[in-house]
Amino acid sequence: MTDPPRDWPFDDPPDLVVISLGRIMMGWAEIRFVSRDDGGWQFLDGEDAGLDEAVVVGLATVLAWDASIRELADLPFGWTATRGSPGDAWIRSPTGPRQ
Repeated sequence: MTDPPRDWPFDDPPDLVVISLGRIMMGWAEIRFVSRDDGGWQFLDGEDAGLDEAVVVGLATVLAWDASIRELADLPFGWTATRGSPGDAWIRSPTGPRQ
């Protein structure tokens, strides 16, 4: 791994593997739901999605696709962030204890 760029906002490295959706990476949907837990980061659109729609990408790729996630770099483990549409403010909340 190389050192992250000086302005890299995340504690995690740029090449960290994260989960998103093909429809987001293809530009057909926007990131509206972000979660960070012990399984890592997920960048989703808030709609129902099957496992077959998941894609594995690098954190830097997601940041390049949607610079607004820079605002979530300090999202604590066990928290989510949601928004109604791009341009809306991110709303953060804890996910609560596991069942």
